[in-house]
Amino acid sequence: MSTHKRKSSYDSQRMCEAVPPKRKPKRSSVETRRTVTPLAGNPPGVAEGSHDTRSPPIRLAQNGEAGGQVIERKAHHGKHTLGQSDKTMYMIWTSQHVLPVVTAAIHLDVFDFLNNKKFKQSGASPEEISKACGMTHQGCVAILRVLLSLGLLQAVEGYRAALSDAGRWFLASESPFSWCHVLSSTIRNTEHQRLLQVLKGVDLRSSAQTAWEKGSISKHQASAVTAMMHRLGCASGPRLARMVSTLDIFGGTPPRVKTSKTTTRWELLDVAGGSGVYASHILEEYPCIGVTVGELKGVCNEVEKAGYLRPGVNLIAMDALRDEWPVGFNAHLLSNVLHDWDPERCRDILRRSYRSLPPKGKLLIHEMLVLDIAASMEGHGLVEACYGVHMLLYTKGNGWSKEELFTLLKEVGFQICSFDAISGSYYSLIVAQRALAMSK
Repeated sequence: MSTHKRKSSYDSQRMCEAVPPKRKPKRSSVETRRTVTPLAGNPPGVAEGSHDTRSPPIRLAQNGEAGGQVIERKAHHGKHTLGQSDKTMYMIWTSQHVLPVVTAAIHLDVFDFLNNKKFKQSGASPEEISKACGMTHQGCVAILRVLLSLGLLQAVEGYRAALSDAGRWFLASESPFSWCHVLSSTIRNTEHQRLLQVLKGVDLRSSAQTAWEKGSISKHQASAVTAMMHRLGCASGPRLARMVSTLDIFGGTPPRVKTSKTTTRWELLDVAGGSGVYASHILEEYPCIGVTVGELKGVCNEVEKAGYLRPGVNLIAMDALRDEWPVGFNAHLLSNVLHDWDPERCRDILRRSYRSLPPKGKLLIHEMLVLDIAASMEGHGLVEACYGVHMLLYTKGNGWSKEELFTLLKEVGFQICSFDAISGSYYSLIVAQRALAMSK
């Protein structure tokens, strides 16, 4: 690990118009909110799996568990301008996967398999579908989420999926109303062919992810990927920062870091933080904390060259997949990190976080979450499901559900503190805390 001294120049255009480069480090308002909403699920009146568009409630856990009692908390809001929501842009971007998912399912006989009289009523499990249709289990789950959200399949009891009336009407090959021939006229599309290969287990990950796995990234890759991820974070960054402030995550006494006998403030490490777009917005909203971005050396060079970071955000070179993480921090942020990796790699990342945090240190996970495959048809979100397919195509992941991440965190030894869907965004924030004793 090495520390980079950044250039003093700062290009405000690269930080997005939503965050002016100069702000007074004073919070402008204080409000008190009350909630009786339990940790799991959405607020009353909001369907499970949907994203609440109201002002997010404060949901706090007691002793690491979900709390259901009334809790008063002050929420400190900075002068952040949230700007436009990026939900429409995500809908446009992820829609590229809708047609290839349907044509791949036609090609692999998913609809005809489920049209068999054996499965018409009871449906079939992901294991049965993947085996019969020649797919990996991971790939099968990813496309089932999309087909469920489109209403072409319906969820039935016992983690099973069956054809819906629309699916039987339009996508069973024996139906006189079948669209299979019409939709299959696009099967020469490269995305269709790519998805078919990935569903069958062929590794077609992007070279950028391979570079991260190896711990070395080219100058061109660092520039292209950092710029893209920065733009993706321009709208979601202010909303993450506002949620962090609303929950008052850094409002209590900070745990003492392992390198100091006294602790005067929270120190946040944004692991694999790219351009620092999230770190910069959090510092804007919470100027009293220390914020550092940790990235591969090649990415650090690009971040310095492009002038992405706000003044006050530090930058260190680290390999999050190989290095032991630095111990001078009492909070970690993983934003858009875990969705890239398989369960075992994610466990390793979480263990590295756990080992380097002090007791009661906090881990913030910022992800676009998919719904558990067992969730009902009503709750499935098409954008989130297609985002999972995107991860399947270009990374080792395919999106995580809330339940899956909770399980991983508990396996490592973290206590779940809160879960919140972020207003005006497809993203959610999970806050976990390291236990007092080191997990084995």
